Amino acid sequence: MQIHALLLSFLTVLAFALAPTLGFAQDVQDNSGGASAGADVDDGDIEDVYVDDPDIEVIVVRGGEADGASDFETGDSVAAFDASDLDALGAQSIADLASFTPNLEIVTSGATTPTFFIRGVGLNDFNANSTSAVAIIFNDVPKNAPALQLGTLFDIEGVNVLRGPQGSGNYRAASAGAIKIYTKKPTGNYNGNMKISYGNYNAIDMDGAVGGPVFEDILAARLAFRFSDRDGYGKNGCGNATPRALRGIRPAGPDLFKNTDKRISQCGEFVKKEGAISNLTFLPADGRSDIPDGLPTRINNQHNWAARGTLLFQPTLDQEWLFTASGGSRDELTRLGQTYGTAKEANSTLGPQGFGGRGVLGSEDQQNIGGAYVPDEVVKRRYELDPCIDNNSGIRTPTANRNICFLRNSMGQLINSSGMVVTDEADAAADGDKLDYTDFVARQLLATELARNLDSKPYRGDYNRIGSTELETWGLSLKGDIVLSDTIHITTVTGYDHYDRFLDNDLDATPNVRFEFITTDNGWQFSQTVDVEGDVSEDIPIKWVFGGLFLYEELNVAVEGIFDDVAASRAVSLREYQQTLWSGGFHAGFTFDFWEKFALDAGLRYNWERKSMEYLLIQADTLNALLGLEVWQAPTGSVRLTYNFKETTYAYWKYTRGWKGGHFNATGSEDGITNANPENVDSFEIGVHGSWFDGKFGVDGSLFHYNYENYQLFTSETRFRSNPEFVVLNASNAEVYGAELDLNFRPLDGMFLRISMSWLESQFLDYTQIQVSARPLSFSGTVIQNNEIQNSGNPLLNSPQFKVSMTAQQDVPLGKLGTLTARWDGAWTAATNYDATNGRGIPNFEGEQFLPKYTIGQRSYWIHNIRLAYRTPSGGVEIAAWVRNVENFVYKNYAVDATIFNQTTIFFVGQPRTFGLSLSTSF
Repeated sequence: MQIHALLLSFLTVLAFALAPTLGFAQDVQDNSGGASAGADVDDGDIEDVYVDDPDIEVIVVRGGEADGASDFETGDSVAAFDASDLDALGAQSIADLASFTPNLEIVTSGATTPTFFIRGVGLNDFNANSTSAVAIIFNDVPKNAPALQLGTLFDIEGVNVLRGPQGSGNYRAASAGAIKIYTKKPTGNYNGNMKISYGNYNAIDMDGAVGGPVFEDILAARLAFRFSDRDGYGKNGCGNATPRALRGIRPAGPDLFKNTDKRISQCGEFVKKEGAISNLTFLPADGRSDIPDGLPTRINNQHNWAARGTLLFQPTLDQEWLFTASGGSRDELTRLGQTYGTAKEANSTLGPQGFGGRGVLGSEDQQNIGGAYVPDEVVKRRYELDPCIDNNSGIRTPTANRNICFLRNSMGQLINSSGMVVTDEADAAADGDKLDYTDFVARQLLATELARNLDSKPYRGDYNRIGSTELETWGLSLKGDIVLSDTIHITTVTGYDHYDRFLDNDLDATPNVRFEFITTDNGWQFSQTVDVEGDVSEDIPIKWVFGGLFLYEELNVAVEGIFDDVAASRAVSLREYQQTLWSGGFHAGFTFDFWEKFALDAGLRYNWERKSMEYLLIQADTLNALLGLEVWQAPTGSVRLTYNFKETTYAYWKYTRGWKGGHFNATGSEDGITNANPENVDSFEIGVHGSWFDGKFGVDGSLFHYNYENYQLFTSETRFRSNPEFVVLNASNAEVYGAELDLNFRPLDGMFLRISMSWLESQFLDYTQIQVSARPLSFSGTVIQNNEIQNSGNPLLNSPQFKVSMTAQQDVPLGKLGTLTARWDGAWTAATNYDATNGRGIPNFEGEQFLPKYTIGQRSYWIHNIRLAYRTPSGGVEIAAWVRNVENFVYKNYAVDATIFNQTTIFFVGQPRTFGLSLSTSF
């Protein structure tokens, strides 16, 4: 820690030591005196105008909504996306921006359950009452509930990602950063636009807007909408399937896959005849599948719409009031993922010591209740990797075809299963132990393949439950800007939001009933922010601001759990809770241009939160009523020293104290409602921003170091004789440090190049997790064991070490025929982990992490998008062709290790390649 502090101090000194050099490097000498600490970022959206004449007023023209541009004055590391970026990336929500934003990760295992991470900091909690460490702010209205945070993007002016804790200003629970979305305002002119796109999977996307004056120069209006509909890109093997025993899909071979009980399985599920195996509830006596008929064959579809109306009222030159009403709906099949079992397999006896007891990725799930399931493509691939399997008959014996069971060493010599060189083919092929040995090798090879690349059909699964996701949202907001005098300006924002949601989720992603959930929830929030800012006087260069934020929220949630018969005996089958949040904060700050080109910014905020929860749960037929109430409060703040070389070039040093309030776990048990304490962060950051050669070259760079206390982590936790529960707990302390660099080039007219890079190092400093496990004995019975998981030194969740995004765009003038524009967007992301175990999952009873590398994570990968557009000479019509994820790369965007719960792993997969055409017009 001391080394990093010394490094930051050294770099700070170095930045200021280089100040004269950087100053002389400017194309235009800055003679304007001490500039404001906040400077613009030349990212292609903001035009800097400088006039070297003291008698002429300097005007900075920002291409975009003024509120969005102000983020660059108060923030230092800001990634900005304008309307053209959103269109090129096909962004329907802010989640679509994550791949192309260094140090931003957005996990979307469901269409309405996002989680956000900036610089490796966030909360992976998918429950309805989760509070992100990243503040989501839409038109200056904070969106607190996860169901409200992934709204549809349309008619957008810009999206700004503020990286780093926000210790001052009207930001709540922003210990990682903030994402701010700004929509287009009405103007005094008639204008509008319309776009329609069609792509593969029958994707239809339409959005448009129209606006203009309503009454003279006093009232203007704007209406906007977006509608998106797409068939599913995933396939359900249980959809309208004929019984498997009749189709004969499951090959003969290992006993575990023979239909010895004459079951009739529709899509790989376990079907038990009356009187078979254990005392579980018997299925129909004929042993036929009870999977519902008529299940859809296509999943992961899309169907949503959103609309917004805005009124701009300007009664005087000193007042502006903006009223917005918005609503939206989502009605689609719930997103489903892939699953691979991790249970022990009876015919896997050889290999490293303990192999037969610890399982392997790609085996069965929950074998102990007889409901083993493995996807067909996984079974097929294991047979292909085993030289002792005849792929035609599925028989595992060398006598069927001796040549397929030869084993050779690296020198090509024949060997037996013990690795000894033999000279006779009969000795090599007739070795009885080889059957188990080659099966072991095949399973290990298969596990590595699945961890890195998933199976050959990553968008196909077998699901017995195809539920829906339904979400309706609507909101109102009123923003007022009032100029009281030349030195005092008031901004007030009032917001109200409401949502209703229904989520039916086959979370286990198998054709069997393992763990499935039906969630019905609704909530509403009211927010109020006020800012008063001004200048001390013309003679005293101090700008000041003070204000406050108030947020009230109510959530009503009911979660029904559907489990297999064994798990149901100890699981919580119903959770109902109401959570009420009161949150407030007061802040004050100033900017002082105290010495020539030096400026000092400082701000303080007092944070206060009160949460209460009324909880009702049913566990093992026992009704429990629980209550929880906590109040948390803490001061935060920031201080920044800035040296301005000129108005568009500066270097800075900044310290921020960040804070995020506590959390109630929505998976409370009979022991009571558990909670996580607030987390705190001390952030040190230095950086430089520069713009040279009349804006043709721009640089943004930053170095940062975080010390976290009581870092909040969402993870699984097991207790004695109960199913694991996903809870938020405090993982002691954590450390994060890294760097970001953004380069912008405009070397020629019509050419734009942008390169953004990030480097991130993160680790848990002291985090040991205890899991209570029931370990089976070699004889009958089990023993309860505390399984210690040492995560200290492991990287934080969703914190890839490196990330690079690039954009290249070229306009080709066609004279009187118009303009042709080609654009490429590429993004490379290093390996990412989705849990605290460095992506290896929960260790077994011996403390070994048996899952291969990248199992609960994603290896490094590239995503490429291309777009070619033609625009008419007037600029009013554009036709574009686009391809996204050009290489059709299959990548995981979330993974869960459920081995300790159900001996399985679950994976959610990013979208495949999409392509299509767009037609847009504007006036």
